[in-house]
Amino acid sequence: MGVITLGLTLNTMDNGTLTRIELYNLVWSKSISAISKNYRISTSDLRKICKYYNIPLPPNGHWQKIKYNKAIIIIDLPESEKKVQEKIELVKRNEGDKDIPFLTSPFNKRFFELKNDSTCSFNIPLTLKNPHPLILKTKKGLEDLDKLTKTNYEIERKVFNEVLPIHTDLKLRNRALKIMNVIVSYIYKQNHSIVFEYGNCCVEMFGQKTVFYLRQKYNRIRTTDNKGWTNQSFVKTSNLEFRAGPSYKHKSWIDKENKKIEEYIPNIIAWIEQDCKYWHDLRKEQAEQKQINKIERLKEEERLLLIKKTEERIQNLIIDSEK
Repeated sequence: MGVITLGLTLNTMDNGTLTRIELYNLVWSKSISAISKNYRISTSDLRKICKYYNIPLPPNGHWQKIKYNKAIIIIDLPESEKKVQEKIELVKRNEGDKDIPFLTSPFNKRFFELKNDSTCSFNIPLTLKNPHPLILKTKKGLEDLDKLTKTNYEIERKVFNEVLPIHTDLKLRNRALKIMNVIVSYIYKQNHSIVFEYGNCCVEMFGQKTVFYLRQKYNRIRTTDNKGWTNQSFVKTSNLEFRAGPSYKHKSWIDKENKKIEEYIPNIIAWIEQDCKYWHDLRKEQAEQKQINKIERLKEEERLLLIKKTEERIQNLIIDSEK
């Protein structure tokens, strides 16, 4: 039986675990606003829960009719279309507690957990503090690359086979290193790792890898000359772009006027975790299906072998009878 948890882990005595029928009885015994005051959930999210589980709510004026002893209409609880009857866990509200949103998307749930996890700090310091060894190695590698008067593809490829893929000018490099330090430190804190292979830098989680890099954003400008020929050029900006995933299915986070890359770090980590978990589950499912196919193939081979032996035995009996 599945459990939908609407909040972070608290003491069991502070939580209320309800079935669909119990939640139906609750919303028909108390108003939505009264329930919201008792539990860490807004009235709008409580309505979303009821809609998600197909639980009817009292119509407008229901509680006023009860107050003045007027006739009311109670809507019966319809059958649930869900195959698995999930339990709903509401978290008791203490003074000053913030509401916990009702989230059905695994990505949104993970993002909410990361954003509200007090054990993890995604704040970017003003200076590079407690840098991870990989950050120090990257910083030195980029500084060595700056000292070269002439570089080419082979030299740059050799450098980035060992350091983090940070492609910015000097003005943005310190900021990029601080962002990467927070992300890399969290990855290793969760017992995951960074690996370099085939010229790419990857996050390795759950036995699967996701490519990533941080670069300075360039805008493509198209111009048309007086002869009608179209030309294009790339203009460097002061914005950063973090990209994760393969080229055919990547996800990008870009600096905006009202939101910088630093604020996207929980989104970035949640997306990478989800991507690696997707491929982990897919590979596991494929391996299990491969094993099932192998067993079925062996059974079929045994069946055909048995048929062949039976036919040979019958043929031998016919030959013996003729003799």
